[in-house]
Amino acid sequence: MALAVDDVPAAIAACRRRRVKVLIPPVETRVCWMAWIADPAGNRICLHSRKDGTAG
Repeated sequence: MALAVDDVPAAIAACRRRRVKVLIPPVETRVCWMAWIADPAGNRICLHSRKDGTAG
């Protein structure tokens, strides 16, 4: 599952404050920012933000 957020680094900072497990810290690619967190059951969730501002 992927969730679109406005600012991946800020979303990860908020997750860390809430003690959410960060699996992969923010990574910048050619077209987006992304990071991976775990929900309480251990499922992986991607936080994603396209550089062009679309949520597609």
